[in-house]
Amino acid sequence: MNHIEEKIIQTIDEHREEIIALAKDIQSHPEPGFYEERTAAHVAAFLRGLGLRVHGGLARTGVRAEWMEQDGPDISIIGKMDIYRCETMQRLAL
Repeated sequence: MNHIEEKIIQTIDEHREEIIALAKDIQSHPEPGFYEERTAAHVAAFLRGLGLRVHGGLARTGVRAEWMEQDGPDISIIGKMDIYRCETMQRLAL
């Protein structure tokens, strides 16, 4: 494992509880595609808290962050955060 991989794993480990809390928050507040304003704001704030330079408003609600230590390759994390409406499940919940 090289030093970049070690740094990524270390950062994930250091922020484990925050990452889990963010995931649970997103799961608890689903938003339809292209309307993920709340989610985008929370993700951007989380990434800023890690010291990353954040760019928002990409394809409406997309968020991109840059790690300023450029001593290796660029790394991208892509997550799909919108929900899908399911009429059958809604009827069953009634």
